[in-house]
Amino acid sequence: MKIFGVIVILISLPLAVLGTISFLMTQEFAEIMVLIGEVDKNDWSLHWKLLSAKCFGIGCIGLAIGIGIVKRQRWALGVLVALVVADLITFIVLNLVGYPKYAFERMGVVELVAEVLFGVVAWLMYKAAVGAPPNKVVERDAPEEARPSP
Repeated sequence: MKIFGVIVILISLPLAVLGTISFLMTQEFAEIMVLIGEVDKNDWSLHWKLLSAKCFGIGCIGLAIGIGIVKRQRWALGVLVALVVADLITFIVLNLVGYPKYAFERMGVVELVAEVLFGVVAWLMYKAAVGAPPNKVVERDAPEEARPSP
């Protein structure tokens, strides 16, 4: 389970950094987009800032979740499942109402499948953790004096 927590941290940290840098550099990116094509700078900037804020938020929450998973906290897996479900629902609703105008706002098939699989793995791990007694010490992780004698 610790490896999964490290994976969550390794995905979340760059996502939070990317969200921060993207948000802070919105004006520069918008000026480039205006030069490249016919884009309304203010509209593009709004969409970019919202997605950047979403990346930052998910990244920060993911960091907390990853640390919780590494520390073997059950709540972390439940929050991860809720985060994935909320992101998928947001994606579906925004696409149904026609919100995405730019390519960076759309989730491709690969990203969608990866997020669904990530959510399924988190859900299965959560179900396994909920079925286990709280703070169960696995024998191989227990100190020598706490192990049952043969």
